Amino acid sequence: MHKSIVIALVLSFLQLSCLQTLLVRGADKSMMNNARQTPFDVANISGNKEAANILDKHDDLLVGKR
Repeated sequence: MHKSIVIALVLSFLQLSCLQTLLVRGADKSMMNNARQTPFDVANISGNKEAANILDKHDDLLVGKR
């Protein structure tokens, strides 16, 4: 299963530690679903502010690790 698809599943089950792991391992958070929504969009629409924050800040967190 493609990592980007897994992000959608993780969001639906509110598994934030899994979301972080997928992002660190290279999941593409810009991939869109059939409704042309990114994982960030899905998190916001569903009211999952913590997941939206993780998705929003992910690139910023990696800058310090490079």
